Amino acid sequence: MAFRGFKKAINDANFSVNISSNGTRSIERRLSEGGFENRRCYTDGFENKSNTSSYRGSGSGNNGGRWKRGGSFNNRNGGGRGYGKGNFKPKHRFVDDDDDGDARMRDEEHLHRSNYGGSGFGNKERDRDESDWFKVVVPEGKKHNRDWLLNKIKQIAKVSFEEVDYHTFKDNIVFFLKGQMIADAVQSASNIVTTKDGSKLFFTVRPSRPPNNNINKDEKKSSSNTSVETSPEKLEVLKTFLGNRYDVKLVKLDLSNISSEKILFENRIEGHAGNFKFMNTIFTIINSICPQLKSLDLSHNGITRLNTLEFLADKCPELEELNLSRNQIRFSGELTKIASNKKLKRLFLNDNPFSDNYKSDNVAYIAEIRSKLPDIEELDGVVLPKTIKCDLLSESVIPESKPAYTENQDALKLIATFLENYYKIYDSSDASYRQHLLGAYHNDAVFSMSLNTGISSSSKSHSLNDYVKISRNLRRIRERNIRHQLIKQSKLAVVAFLTELPTTTHKLDSFVLDIPVVTPSCLVFTIHGVFLEKKLNILRGFSRVFVSVPETNSQFLIINDELHIRNITDAQLAKFEIKPIETKEQELLSETKQQELIKQFSLHSKMNLKWSCDCLVSNGWNFEQAATKFTELNNLGKIPPEAFVI
Repeated sequence: MAFRGFKKAINDANFSVNISSNGTRSIERRLSEGGFENRRCYTDGFENKSNTSSYRGSGSGNNGGRWKRGGSFNNRNGGGRGYGKGNFKPKHRFVDDDDDGDARMRDEEHLHRSNYGGSGFGNKERDRDESDWFKVVVPEGKKHNRDWLLNKIKQIAKVSFEEVDYHTFKDNIVFFLKGQMIADAVQSASNIVTTKDGSKLFFTVRPSRPPNNNINKDEKKSSSNTSVETSPEKLEVLKTFLGNRYDVKLVKLDLSNISSEKILFENRIEGHAGNFKFMNTIFTIINSICPQLKSLDLSHNGITRLNTLEFLADKCPELEELNLSRNQIRFSGELTKIASNKKLKRLFLNDNPFSDNYKSDNVAYIAEIRSKLPDIEELDGVVLPKTIKCDLLSESVIPESKPAYTENQDALKLIATFLENYYKIYDSSDASYRQHLLGAYHNDAVFSMSLNTGISSSSKSHSLNDYVKISRNLRRIRERNIRHQLIKQSKLAVVAFLTELPTTTHKLDSFVLDIPVVTPSCLVFTIHGVFLEKKLNILRGFSRVFVSVPETNSQFLIINDELHIRNITDAQLAKFEIKPIETKEQELLSETKQQELIKQFSLHSKMNLKWSCDCLVSNGWNFEQAATKFTELNNLGKIPPEAFVI
């Protein structure tokens, strides 16, 4: 019954399927007058032998292909690509995202061939070219300087290469190399390059398609001076198109949503802002007709990369405003390709993937744009605050450097005494003794600490990893809540944080003291020097900024404390020697002796243990000196009653 039903359906249909002796199948449609038309033959392998239809297509590849509108197949595994003719005009599409997140656009040559005919066989030369490209991905490489990174890789790999399409994706660095030997040499350098913080640099090197801007420099140079081979008729169409969109009064050209332009569609012109040759033709016409163009609108064009705008400065030298809003630009690094437009002052970038990432942080958004285009004055229709620049006139003479700076000798003596007492307590063998620094801080004191990994010596640099988690480096920490957590507020929080830092011995003879601000209401001083980290027995460099406010009895309290830690320089390393580290027995003996001194001093002075300890610590555990200081202050009545044992 099922077979008879199927046979009846075939007989009732207006087409028939015939199978020949060699396995070839044919489909024939009956005409109402009799006879057949639109014959199409194929085999079980889907190899197209003939096609008299008005829609022709071909495909090649081991595992067949995927049908596309316009009469073409994209093979999935092996083989080349097939292209065919069709009456349907395909829209431009984005192909799969690359593994670093870029949206790749099909080659412009592919687009033209798919519309106007082409071979069904793969381009062997192109396939060979694709296999010779490799993509290098450096995880979290954004924090490294580009020149430093590339020079280090070349130095370790012992090979010279020219990186292509160097850009950032999130926190990663991505670039392309050409050549199997170069790729192997670069891969061998992974996990060997040492970064400035002592960690090893890891990266991957994998075969890849050619990068989007795979145009060598000679080709780019010639492309900037030549346009597409367009017939005179189509050039006139393009001029008409530009004339319709040009505003004479505003000296503005509207090239938004080019692909929907009716006049281009009717004249079979492939118009797209991502097509290098098409845009070069457009800019060449603009340069010949209106070189004084002031404003250009390229919004709503699906632009992902700005390769087509690299020669914009040559073609439109007077351009002041550029609208790139509502596109698909995913990386701020693309803006470097229009950095040569020195007269560009107004820029629109809203509604692009990368700009949307900054919706909650407008300050970071402006800073990111200005890092690529420092002369921009208006962004997304908002006038930006003026940048503060410190330009020196050519005839200005920079004064000689001084080892230290202060204009107030009284302040210098006061601060020198303070620092000596401060670091006697800070450098105690037990970090918990730093709690005695509470008296040096204001109730509303604020503290923060950050690392400086930009300084290294020729000797082996010691890792700063122990400090990374508590470092408030604003260039690396983007999250506001984490930035806020790393600020210690109130003197209790500040001193508690200091007690958690490693025990140290500061080299007082290494201190360089600057006192830039001395006023009745504020005292600012900075210190640069060296300290020994006892646990690891290694030297570190540091800088510290104190902001203090006056207190009663000619005293002052620290209200802001900022600490920077770094590796030491070669000069500092040569000057200071590292002494052998004390044993645990010596440390325990020292602590035991300190406790005995405290009890003995309390017995003679009648002060409680806390005040006795403070007096001894402030005098470097010198019993006689502490006793002399106690007698002096006690005779002056400067020791409060609560200091004594009741």
